[in-house]
Amino acid sequence: MTVPRINAAIQHLDWDEVKNSLQPSDSGEGAPFELCEATVDDWRRYVESELSALSASTMMWSRGRIIIVEVQSHLHEVVVDGIRCRIDDATGTRSNDLWYWGGCQIEHTEALGAEYLGGVKPDASVGPGYHLIEAIKPRKFDLDEFHSLKVEVGISKPGAK
Repeated sequence: MTVPRINAAIQHLDWDEVKNSLQPSDSGEGAPFELCEATVDDWRRYVESELSALSASTMMWSRGRIIIVEVQSHLHEVVVDGIRCRIDDATGTRSNDLWYWGGCQIEHTEALGAEYLGGVKPDASVGPGYHLIEAIKPRKFDLDEFHSLKVEVGISKPGAK
């Protein structure tokens, strides 16, 4: 019953209130929007579900709560794509050696020596391609999880009007 409960909380949101919390119209400092209480297991089930009403990349789990940290927008997607293009330009590899893995999550954070990161789902992930067998990956990581760079894009203040 976890996923329907979280979806119900999302369906009852006042999106103007959420947007104003994240990016206040007075150009003040924004704050994440608390959606509902949930255990870490509730959060994992939600993230893994095909029935999630809102993308996990816009939320995170922290201290027993699910928090909305961003509202996706056209600008957000343009910035993510721009970062990908700049990585291609900077490395000169054009996906020969670096592969783009989209918003892949990090599940095995204990291998990083970190606490569970709330099923962090970044905006983009970049890592070595399968053909780079000489790449050394950390123990406990599958190659699918070994990404050299995780990209998370956020907008802290709205642009000037």
